Amino acid sequence: MATTSRICACILLSLLFGSRAFSQQADPEPAIHKATTFQYTTLQVPGSTSTFATGVNSNGDIVGYYVSAGGVSPFLYTGGTFQSIPCGTNANGINDDGVIVGFSNVPEITKHGNQFPAFIYQNGDCSYMVRKAWPETALNAINNQGIAVGEGWNGPQTDGRGLIDINGRLTAVPLTIPGGINNSNAIAGTDCNHTTGVCEGRVVQELNRRKKSYTRVRYPDSAYTNLTGINDNDEVIGIWGNQAGQQQSFVYSLSTKTFTVFEVGDSVSSQPTAINNSGEIVGWYYDGTNYYGFYGYLSQ
Repeated sequence: MATTSRICACILLSLLFGSRAFSQQADPEPAIHKATTFQYTTLQVPGSTSTFATGVNSNGDIVGYYVSAGGVSPFLYTGGTFQSIPCGTNANGINDDGVIVGFSNVPEITKHGNQFPAFIYQNGDCSYMVRKAWPETALNAINNQGIAVGEGWNGPQTDGRGLIDINGRLTAVPLTIPGGINNSNAIAGTDCNHTTGVCEGRVVQELNRRKKSYTRVRYPDSAYTNLTGINDNDEVIGIWGNQAGQQQSFVYSLSTKTFTVFEVGDSVSSQPTAINNSGEIVGWYYDGTNYYGFYGYLSQ
């Protein structure tokens, strides 16, 4: 269950890059709005003690994972019905073609020893991949071109590194935790300083061998800002928190530079995990007793 809390994922070969300095865009002064209402529906897999919704496509299909009898299993929610996924443990992302990506906590014996792999589920078949010499690999999101982003770990959680999967080849990206990727190949996620522990939201908009550019997304006066998803309308979602322990969900418009904050009912805590092109948001919330998935919309 260690990885559950962490994930709580054809372009030209020029996207494959080495390590060079970043080119950073200027930070804007964002505006802040409050949503009048967040209309949502609760998701609970029958018989589960906890349910987490983690990905949604433009068709409204939702993936996630649930806990039952001490075990963790992935699910697909489509047409109002829960379906099982025959591979992996945590389903994290789904594209419009129904390709699902995630993580498996069932170890595979490789030439590097026991490794916990990422999975791709397509047309009824499961395939697995690992980052060379890293104990754990997970994919968090996938776009309609089949490009996926995720994480790899070679030690403690803070040693995680962001990855992009292009045609089965895993390459590093300048994010600690990539949360989502849209169909323009913009990647939204979180980057953490391993020394200070400070994390900030970033949208990586261009990757090539000579230049890596990103836009910083930081909620004003927050201690941290984490991005978990992005759609094709220049909207990203995530959470911000302060030193006092307050935490809140938001949608941020990259074009208007506006935060819209929202609450999931009377929940004790919550986290949005993905947003589709219709503005449908999925995630999970905690009511003080159990964890539940949700999907819903902002309304003014």
